[in-house]
Amino acid sequence: MLGDIARSDTAVYLIFPDEALSAAFLYNIYLKAKKKGLNVEAMYATRVDLDAVLPEDVKKVGIAWLSRRPPKKEIESLKNKFITPNLLEVVLR
Repeated sequence: MLGDIARSDTAVYLIFPDEALSAAFLYNIYLKAKKKGLNVEAMYATRVDLDAVLPEDVKKVGIAWLSRRPPKKEIESLKNKFITPNLLEVVLR
């Protein structure tokens, strides 16, 4: 069974592969959380081509990180930008 956990200030993310035993364990966690009255959502991720999905300014900062830290101005410009519209455009083609 494989899996990983990530968290933010407002959520806990359980990341599991598409393997039946891991899915059963994840379902167990899901049911326990619902029983405790927690707000629980399940999402299914799919592979994406980052070259096709990411806007040029996002790729530029990623490339800069290969050799050095990107300029603060570029980092700040991305802090409130979301890639979901780009992702949906590519995935739904």
